[in-house]
Amino acid sequence: MLAEYGNILDRLEEALRDEPDVYQDLLRLMYNVVEYVLRDHEEFKEEVGSVMGGRVLPLPSDRLREERAEGRAEGGDLKLVSLVCRKLRKGKIVEVIADELEEDIEEIRSICAAAEAFAPDYDEEQVFRKLMEMRGKGSANENVQH
Repeated sequence: MLAEYGNILDRLEEALRDEPDVYQDLLRLMYNVVEYVLRDHEEFKEEVGSVMGGRVLPLPSDRLREERAEGRAEGGDLKLVSLVCRKLRKGKIVEVIADELEEDIEEIRSICAAAEAFAPDYDEEQVFRKLMEMRGKGSANENVQH
C-alpha cells in the first residue's frame, strides 16, 4: 500500500510540475485524508511521512500535539514563577524558596534573577516575560494572562 502511495505521489508531481500550488494543495489534502484514516495508527503515519519525503508540512495532529506540550510546559513555568513571586514578596531567599518548593536551586535562582527588576511587587506576568526573554523565548510569550 505504501508503494502505491509513493507511486501516486510521483505521478502527481510529474503531472503538476507546472502548477506547484495545485500540487501542494493536493499533497495537503492527501495528508489530511491520511491523518484521518490513520489517526489511531501512529506507526503507519510515520511510514507515510517517510514516503512523503518531507514534501509538505508535518501532519496537523503532530503540530497540535507539539503545541499542547509547549503550552503545558509554559503553564508549568508560569505556575512556578507565580509561586516564587509569592515567596519573594514574603522576603524569602533563593535557598529557602527552592527547599520549600522542592525545586532545583538553579531554576529558582534564574526566576529570582528575572524577578529582581520587578521588586517589591514582583508582577508575575512581567517576571515570566523576563524569564522567557532570558531563555531566548521572549516573543512567543507576549500575551501571558492569568
